[in-house]
Amino acid sequence: MFLDTCFLIDVMRESKKETEGPAIQKLLSISDLLLNISLFSVCEIMGGVETSSHPSKERRHVELLLEQLRVVYPGAGFEVIYGEVYEDLVRRGVMIPQMDLLIGCQAKMLNMPLITRDTDHFSRISGLVVESY
Repeated sequence: MFLDTCFLIDVMRESKKETEGPAIQKLLSISDLLLNISLFSVCEIMGGVETSSHPSKERRHVELLLEQLRVVYPGAGFEVIYGEVYEDLVRRGVMIPQMDLLIGCQAKMLNMPLITRDTDHFSRISGLVVESY
């Protein structure tokens, strides 16, 4: 399974509130699987950490969560998948934000379903399996 940025943010928010919301419920349902996160998602999250009012506290919270996940870096051939997906989105006139494009391309390249609440953007990537929560 490939986890989108918004999913991890929702998990962290729900855990701070000590509520078992939809993100934590989904996480519990997939806890026996290998959970992957894109380097690009880590970058998005760390950008938010550094702009928060308590960066050192937030950074530690994120680091604890990331210890449970496999961070995936772009591999050989990633640029080809990216180019193909980018061309398809441009041709159809349905572009998505750059980071979503990068994250979606990684999930597609690895043939892994992507868990996200942002199904509108990711469902535009042909061949990408998108799961909501």
